[in-house]
Amino acid sequence: MTATQPARRPSPHPTIVTDGDPAACNAGPGTPPSGPPVQEKRPGRLHFAITVGKQTWEWLQRIEPPVLLADRQPAVEEIRAYAHQSAYTNNGALRALGIAWCYTVAIPVLVTSRLFAWVCERPVRFFITAATVKLLTFLPPAGWVADHLITPAITGALHLFL
Repeated sequence: MTATQPARRPSPHPTIVTDGDPAACNAGPGTPPSGPPVQEKRPGRLHFAITVGKQTWEWLQRIEPPVLLADRQPAVEEIRAYAHQSAYTNNGALRALGIAWCYTVAIPVLVTSRLFAWVCERPVRFFITAATVKLLTFLPPAGWVADHLITPAITGALHLFL
């Protein structure tokens, strides 16, 4: 700093660094830049914004998807074979319980969830399914099923779990 230049006060604004000289960018309003003139290839490009964007993008690319989303899910036959032949237990009663669980819980939930996922994969499938279900509710048997089976089951499940 020479005797002719006034002393700089710290700027209350956040520090933003451009592609060129940081001192030129961080100078207060009306203060001429110090040092050699800055040669920018792209005028007005903020290094800070680009750096934060690149860092965020690189960070997001490093995130591994959960195993549930990245791995192939087992088929129904693989689940059935696991229940019957896997070495998770050699005890007859526990194996019977595992097989019962496979047929009463695991396979029905798997089929239902995969059917729902298949319907939701494409918007056309979803809207055709929704329209078909809505049209079926106008038939007398569907109305009876909704009123006497589905509604009481949902109400009972809500009372049980909530």
